[in-house]
Amino acid sequence: MSGFSVVIDPDDTRRRDVVASLNEAGLHAVIENPGAAGIQALFDDMPPLDLAVIAVSHPSDAPLFLISRLRVAFPGCLILAIDAVDSDHSVAWAFSSGAHDVARLPFRKAEFDARLSQRLIWMAPESAKIGHDADPVIGRLDLTPAEERVLRVLLSHIGRIVTRNELSHHLYGRDWDYQDRRFDVHVGRIRRKLGDVFDGVYTIRTIRSAGYMFDAASAFFNAASGALQSPAVS
Repeated sequence: MSGFSVVIDPDDTRRRDVVASLNEAGLHAVIENPGAAGIQALFDDMPPLDLAVIAVSHPSDAPLFLISRLRVAFPGCLILAIDAVDSDHSVAWAFSSGAHDVARLPFRKAEFDARLSQRLIWMAPESAKIGHDADPVIGRLDLTPAEERVLRVLLSHIGRIVTRNELSHHLYGRDWDYQDRRFDVHVGRIRRKLGDVFDGVYTIRTIRSAGYMFDAASAFFNAASGALQSPAVS
């Protein structure tokens, strides 16, 4: 890994252990507790972000939404959550938001080291490369960067409505302005490109007064794995 890592955890002792583990694994470009402005800068400047370790303490916690945003903005980023609550459902919150693994309390550095090592190995193979080339839908579309980011959000929530406010928070970290029509423009262009390439297999529906929904024809959607498959090209 050659990019940055970010560690967000209010517990100083635990955070120091995590940073030490990252350094021992050869990850030295570590940003600690960047704060709201620093977090937004990650998305505005889009530096290579390879790893995020985020402590989660509440089902409506901002870190959960941050995990979801990271999965969209940095598809190849490894996200490790720390369950700082240890309740019956807190691990599920983190996984549902998109974390690849969750460390539970009591936090043990040796266990975290093992989880980190295994996840780094799991993310490393060339066959697991995530991004434009590996995505069977996005990889066949001639999208602008803005269109690709919008489509990645919709793909990550396939089958359910994504509101404009959700899109705005995922992509820009702020509430949607009613006068802002950029999402309608992006979605319209993406919809035309999907139609040109996939001829109705995939589409984006606009749900009046609600938002957008990405739909895939059942013949090309593997419901068991949630994986989108590219139609065969004759």
